[in-house]
Amino acid sequence: MILLLKLNNLEMRGGGDVRQTQEKSELYGLKGGAAICIVLYHYYLFALEGDVDKIPFFKCELWQIIWQNAFLAVELFFIISGYLTGLCYSGRIQEISFGQYVKKRGGRLYVPFVISNLLGALIYVPHRLMSDNAYLNLDLFLNSMSITACGWVGGNHPYNNPTWYICVLFLLFIIWYVINKYIENKETRALIYLAFIIIGWGIMKIGCELPLLYDMNGRGYTYFFFGCLFYEYENANEINWKKCLICASLLELGILAVWLIIKVKYPVVFSWVSWVRVLFIPLIFMSTLKINSIKRCMSCFVLRTVGKISSGIYFTHQLLLYALIWYSPLMKLGLQYERKRVFSIVFIAILIVGWIWKFAIEDRVTPRIVNYFSK
Repeated sequence: MILLLKLNNLEMRGGGDVRQTQEKSELYGLKGGAAICIVLYHYYLFALEGDVDKIPFFKCELWQIIWQNAFLAVELFFIISGYLTGLCYSGRIQEISFGQYVKKRGGRLYVPFVISNLLGALIYVPHRLMSDNAYLNLDLFLNSMSITACGWVGGNHPYNNPTWYICVLFLLFIIWYVINKYIENKETRALIYLAFIIIGWGIMKIGCELPLLYDMNGRGYTYFFFGCLFYEYENANEINWKKCLICASLLELGILAVWLIIKVKYPVVFSWVSWVRVLFIPLIFMSTLKINSIKRCMSCFVLRTVGKISSGIYFTHQLLLYALIWYSPLMKLGLQYERKRVFSIVFIAILIVGWIWKFAIEDRVTPRIVNYFSK
């Protein structure tokens, strides 16, 4: 939270029309970098079976750490989503009904969500039927088709694991709408965002297996509302940020007290991954928006291009990895995933499939289905 106050010497920028209707090019680049990191992590986890010695290109410890913890890029996606939600909707939220909002936001998420899980079922079910412990579970299928399952009431999506992010994001969109629709005072909203940030951090630290309080929810609450808070910081000069920080600190102390009461290891002794989550991930986002040299880096053509198809990459990359890992032995391809050449071919294939998904499913099929059901 102190990072927000340390930026007081930077110019406060207003929310002009261009910023409310157009994403910044540097955010496209940041989304592209995050998408690449998630691909690296799942490639390491599934194709390389979590063996650090198989990671291609370099054999240094830093490179291995990057691959092992690249899943933290999901936090960047949450921050970007929170920031862009404020950027695109804050000025006109009073004009949009709850039904219109859910149809637009939910529809854009749910259609590719269902299609990706159906494709995942086509890959997953034959593989299970050919295995020794083959089974078909209708409840599992219905759970995988529900955008209000994972993160809402538990469960998982075995057909396409990364789609848990979509379920949590849909929940966060609804919470954001309620806060901004019915609370007009910007300082009160900022305090609520801070409360969600600290509570989400507490969920991740303490651990909880209750509806809306899973670890994945904690990740979403903390980083999505950090993006929302940073948008308010840029555009609301009248907010008393010192007061907000004091309230957040008191709430954080309360969570620390709960931690000690239940006799869990003292939380000040964070692992380095926790420090990356708490400090480094938000700092990357803020630096991308505020520091010109990083802006230029994130605005490079390659990252911007990948960023524009990042949603397609996110929906499809694990499906492609599953298909290769499960079915390539049947075709006797004998792929050695630790080889640089194999990784490069798979990575390029993921980019191509992501591009096809983005422009076929998300830009054409999804709008038509959403418009049809919105009539």
